[in-house]
Amino acid sequence: LHTPLARAAHAAPLHAPRLATAVMSEGSSAVLLSTCAEACGELSELVAAIYGLVSADGSAATLKQDKSVFTLADGLVQALLRRLLAPHVASIVGEEDESEISVDRPPFRAGELIAPAELEALVLRTRDRVDALSGQLAGGAFADLTPFIDPIDGTREFASRKGEQCTICIGFATPTGAAHAG
Repeated sequence: LHTPLARAAHAAPLHAPRLATAVMSEGSSAVLLSTCAEACGELSELVAAIYGLVSADGSAATLKQDKSVFTLADGLVQALLRRLLAPHVASIVGEEDESEISVDRPPFRAGELIAPAELEALVLRTRDRVDALSGQLAGGAFADLTPFIDPIDGTREFASRKGEQCTICIGFATPTGAAHAG
């Protein structure tokens, strides 16, 4: 699922998510992908708001142990997608370490990065919408699929405000590891 981020002076407007589908042999996969696309649409407003707060000097980001860039958007998006999918799949493979990510109650945090108070209402609203979408999926219908999440593909450019696009990527694999849909 891709969510392009347009470069703008304020909170960047996002375009509608679009599906990049792989093999889809079952109707339930279409429901899953449609729900994920809708969730990405909900997340887009939050991503745009965080992008609007990112300074050109990269101060809203940090480096992970592997020296890759990590932003508040990475942590919050992955945690919210986990809330969407966790009740319906056996396991989730995410790019970010979730041990220090919290979207349960303010202050919302992703590692050492704390969401400013001005984002709290938006995080709560987005979380509630993602939870409602999760409730629309049939419990256990996707227990044989493993989602792979890259919450902000293009993080380095996102963090430095040098990139015009970032992407929320969600892919699903079968128990044998074969690509199923995304």
